[in-house]
Amino acid sequence: MDNVDKLVQAIKLHISSKRPTTTYEVREILLDSKLEPESFGEALNSLEKSGYISLIYGSNTISKLNINECFPK
Repeated sequence: MDNVDKLVQAIKLHISSKRPTTTYEVREILLDSKLEPESFGEALNSLEKSGYISLIYGSNTISKLNINECFPK
């Protein structure tokens, strides 16, 4: 399983099956993904470029994830 797959599985633990949706549990997702912070950031950027999520920043950190309709169920 690559880093993006690990991140997708971790995000699924923190969201409902309803799409679109939002989660503020960014730190918990990082911990559940078991990725290093740099790999986590790279995987998030990959998902954002694919159109699966939108990253929302606050105070120079990611404050929430908007999960788009095309995110895997």
